[in-house]
Amino acid sequence: MQNVKKINQVTYSKIFFYFLICFAVSVSIIFFSLSFGGKFINPFDFFASENSVFMSLRLPRVLADFMVGAGLSIVGCSFQTFFRNPLADPFILGIAGAAAVGVAFSLFLGVSGFIPTQILSLSFALVTIFFVYWAAGGLSSVTANSLILVGVGLNFFFTSIITFFNSVLSESFTKDLLMWYLGSTVFLDLNIVLISLLIVIALSAVLYMQSGKLNVYLLGESFAVNSGVSIKQFSLIIYITGSLITSVSVALCGAIGFVGIIIPHIVKIIAGLDHRLNMILCFFAGGSFLVIIDTFFKTAFFPYEVPIGAVTAIIGTPFFIYILRRRI
Repeated sequence: MQNVKKINQVTYSKIFFYFLICFAVSVSIIFFSLSFGGKFINPFDFFASENSVFMSLRLPRVLADFMVGAGLSIVGCSFQTFFRNPLADPFILGIAGAAAVGVAFSLFLGVSGFIPTQILSLSFALVTIFFVYWAAGGLSSVTANSLILVGVGLNFFFTSIITFFNSVLSESFTKDLLMWYLGSTVFLDLNIVLISLLIVIALSAVLYMQSGKLNVYLLGESFAVNSGVSIKQFSLIIYITGSLITSVSVALCGAIGFVGIIIPHIVKIIAGLDHRLNMILCFFAGGSFLVIIDTFFKTAFFPYEVPIGAVTAIIGTPFFIYILRRRI
């Protein structure tokens, strides 16, 4: 009942106020981040002819950073409540593993070009979404536990396939796959990034529409049923929407880990348990977090490229251990 009191203390005017603040702060972070990199670009000269790198490299990269961080964070927030597991993240259902196998097959088959590889990776991820749902019992008997068990099993399966490829193929194949696993937002097409960003925003809005039900579900499945929540419909929306956001992010930028775990926990510690508020905070905080750390590392270590997935892992691993120790 203490959780109910805390949730009821959050009013819609407060939620709207925080949304406006987060939106303004995120837009400011994105805007100022566009100036930094190998060369400082004055904001008044973004579209000058001598700064062609702005449209071709810098803008797509910053927008992709925000898209991945925002999408994975809001998915992690909803999955941790839905699966009742504080260590649940967007990759727990095997989506990233499936996308990696898609990339491995594209390398094995000699498929050239970023877009064909991306399409193959996305296809494997989408097929896995429907397979996991079917294997977990389908619409008639699927549960959060059956979904997570099938997902964990598939993660082992996909890891075995990747290990097999690594064992029998060349060192260059292993290096290319490792770089994909570490994630990157470099050399992306602006049009593809904009389309992906719009898709992630739309799906995140659908996921946010379940925030009230997540609050009720947090108090127990029986309580949710007695409150009029259709568990089957609710589960289907959370699972499909979250998995699609993960698929789009992973297919475009690789498996950028830990952001989907650490941001939701930080937000919950600061803002509490009301999903109407903390899902908004996760979206903007996750996106801004990835923009800031990628901007810092690409500027500080220029001309070297530090894979953003490695950076999030370096920051995320100590926090992950902290969660285990505290049993949050």
